[in-house]
Formats: sequence, structure tokens, C-alpha cells
Amino acid sequence: MIKGSLNKLFFITILSFALASCGGSSDDPAKADQAAVDAGADVTQVTTDANFTQSATGGSGTGAMTYASDNTAVATVDANTGLVTIVAAGTANITATKAGDADFNAASDSYLLTVNKVDQAALNSGGDQTKITTAANFIQTATGGSGSGLVTYASSNPAVATVGSVSGEVDVVAVGTTNITATKAADADFNEASDFYVLTVNPVPVVNVAPTASAVSIADNNGGTALIGDSLTGNYTYGDVDGDLEGVSTFRWLRDGTAIAGATASTYTVVAADAGTDITFEVTPVAAAGELTGTAVVSPVALTVVNAAPTASAVSITDDNGGLAIIGDSLTGNYTYGDVDGDLEGVSTFRWLRDGTEIAGATASSYTLVLADAGTDITFEVSPVAST
Repeated sequence: MIKGSLNKLFFITILSFALASCGGSSDDPAKADQAAVDAGADVTQVTTDANFTQSATGGSGTGAMTYASDNTAVATVDANTGLVTIVAAGTANITATKAGDADFNAASDSYLLTVNKVDQAALNSGGDQTKITTAANFIQTATGGSGSGLVTYASSNPAVATVGSVSGEVDVVAVGTTNITATKAADADFNEASDFYVLTVNPVPVVNVAPTASAVSIADNNGGTALIGDSLTGNYTYGDVDGDLEGVSTFRWLRDGTAIAGATASTYTVVAADAGTDITFEVTPVAAAGELTGTAVVSPVALTVVNAAPTASAVSITDDNGGLAIIGDSLTGNYTYGDVDGDLEGVSTFRWLRDGTEIAGATASSYTLVLADAGTDITFEVSPVAST
């Protein structure tokens, strides 16, 4: 009987050893399984979040709780405290393990950590722009955003405008609209961000050109030297490249370059104050529509008003006897002196003539008839002389 019992014990010992050597469970069947370990709920964070700790609970016995990350490129974890440090966007399983002790086998649980990137602060591409086709290149630099990503630029319609991808320099091409988009690239912590402005390109505006006056000149109605009392007429040729008709052009007459008060018509009558001065005519062309007022133009050639010679009028002879002229009568020559310039009379000269021939020595304003005058025609001649 004893022998049989020994054989049975030996068989049991050999079987246990065989099971252990064949790689069976590492749990000790002689130990109990722990109560469930709870690593906590799955966690979602962003790359800029602070370190955090999610402590595991549960389990049994005296075994220490340790932690591990299966993806340290996304997050690391302090093995003893469970303090998680975020490294980059991605996912990692954070496993909490409560070690076995004399009575209990080891137990573990894990939670999934998802780390997302952060949206950048708003990127501002700047205000909308309106240009014409001849506009110079320009740069409108985007501002804002977050992180270290490079800002690049793109045009939605290169047929209207192109843009340097890095510089943001815009080159206008043709009439139309395009969106100029600025994009700040994502980096380890931040998502991509973009914004755009609308560029409107208009054609070059057609400018209405001001009218012109050319061939400005003065005509004198007497056809010769400008004298006091002459009527002058200002002449010019109106022109407008846009075909706008002439409106009410304005005029000025100038005396030695200074405007003559009240002389604002296209004609002007020379007055005494103009004597010895240069008279010019100025026209400012005015269109009836479009760009209304052109540049004033002064006649390049002035009319110099000369001092007019004095005149004698109403020339007559009176006989002192009041009747028929006879030998011995005293004759007096009469006349009216005139000077349009207002010059006073100087020493006018006289001649008496017998049948049209000058009488020797008869140069006063009076004359006494002599025998030689009998039967002849006596006339009086005056040459008016001004004092200035």
C-alpha cells in the first residue's frame, strides 16, 4: 500500500513540472486573481494641454501600480505616478499594471489617449483690394495664425492676377476678380489655417480731357495801328479731343499784363488809359460737358496802343468887317483842336494860302488882305500840334 501511494505522488509532481516547462499561464494557480484594475476612461487632449494624471483604481493585494505608454512619440508617462506628458498629435495606450504579491496575480487595464492638434488663432489676409490693369505689383502680408508653419499664397484666378507663393507679391494681369488666399501650414501643435481677400481688377478709366484754346490773336477794326477808340476783337480756335462742344468760355483783356476791370467780353474798345501800353487778350476755354475748364491762353502777340496825333476840325475864316472881303480887311483863322489821348494843344502852326499857294510870311492865325489878294481865293491852314 505504501508503495502504491508513493508512485501516485511522484506522478503528480512530474505532471506539474511538465506543465510549467511547456509555457502555460504565468499566473500562479495557487494565487488568486485580483479584483479588476480600472485605468479610467479614454482621454482626448490637444497638443498644447498641460500634463495630467489619471490614476488607476481597483485591484487587490499589496502590489505596486505602475504605468507605461505604448507610443512615446505621442505621450510619455511616469511609471510610478502616472503623470502623462503630451509629445505630439496621435494615439497611445496608457496601461496601468498592479503587480502581483504573495496572494494575488498581477492585473492591468489601459485607456486610450487621443491627442489632437489645436486650431490656430485667426489668420488675417487683409482687406479686399481694387486695382486697375496698369497698377504696380503690391504685397499684402497676412497676419495672425499660430505656430511655426510657413505662410504661402495662391491666386484662384491667375488669368486676373498671379501671386508669389512665398512673397505674397501680386502681379495684376487682366480685368476680373480673384481670391488671394494665404495659408499658414500646420506644425506639430497646430492645424492649418487660411484666409483670403478678394482682388477686383478694373480697366483703366477713360479720362475726359479738358478743352483747349489755340491760335489766340487780336484783330483791330481799323486794320492798322491800334489807336484810342479802336474796337479790338479777340480770336481763338476752340478744341476738345473728346468732342465736347464749347460752353461759355471766359475772356479777359489785359493792359501790360494786368486785367482791365470790366473787360470780359470778346471785344474791347481802346481807351485813353491804354495809350502807350500793350493790350493782350486771354481766353479760358470751357466745354459744355465732360472736363469743363481748360487752361487760360493769352495772345502771344500784343497790340501796342500808339499815341494818336491831334486833330483840327471845323476850320473856318472870319472877316473882321463882317461882310465882303476887301483889301485891308483882317481875317482870322478858326478851328477846333482835338486829341483822343487827351493831350493838350501845344504850338500849332498856320499858313495862309492865295489860290492854294502859301503866302510868304503869313504864318499867324490872322491875316490882313493886301493888293495882291484882289480877285484870288484866300484859305487858312492849321497843323495841330500837341504839347505831349
